[in-house]
Amino acid sequence: MPTLVRILIDGKPHDLDQGSYKVEDLKKLAGIPNANELAQDVNGVVTTLDPDASVSIDGGEVFVSSPAKVEITINGKVHKARRGTEAVSVLKKLAGVPDADQLEQELNGVLTPLDANDSVKIAGGEVFLSFPAEVTITVDGKPVHIGRGKEPVSVIKKLGGVPAANQLDQDVNGVLTPIDQNGSVDIRGGEVFVSYPATGSSS
Repeated sequence: MPTLVRILIDGKPHDLDQGSYKVEDLKKLAGIPNANELAQDVNGVVTTLDPDASVSIDGGEVFVSSPAKVEITINGKVHKARRGTEAVSVLKKLAGVPDADQLEQELNGVLTPLDANDSVKIAGGEVFLSFPAEVTITVDGKPVHIGRGKEPVSVIKKLGGVPAANQLDQDVNGVLTPIDQNGSVDIRGGEVFVSYPATGSSS
């Protein structure tokens, strides 16, 4: 005679005969949509089960289901993404973000740049923003296209046609702010720079 044992699926008890059961049959038993994932909780360690696999039921097993797809926000729009680990390139494609653009994740109000070859853990509710890989800044009144991120002052001078010997300052809210001529500037787009002879002599 088969032995009847009790298992828990999403906190609800179900009585089954001991034996092997397909994951899809356990989902059916608990009324879980087939597209959702079923995971087994063994001593607090939750392992997602292969939808085509079978599970041995001896009694006392604990299972939890979760939507296979969850909602995330990219550039203010809600998208459905696969739960689990997802490649940054896949998230860009999902939102129609150009491959060359920078994708950043908002974590507790702080934007964190993601490497194009990285993957991101998706649980639902994540917020991402994309930024053009190339942005426009102004050097001596002229628009200049430059890469987004840390750019050496020497590169900004070169792109803006500023003599290497000249001083380059940044206009921050109408105030000319000296910058380290041997350093770098964090470029996000829209920055304004003004150059003048380093000696301060007039021509």
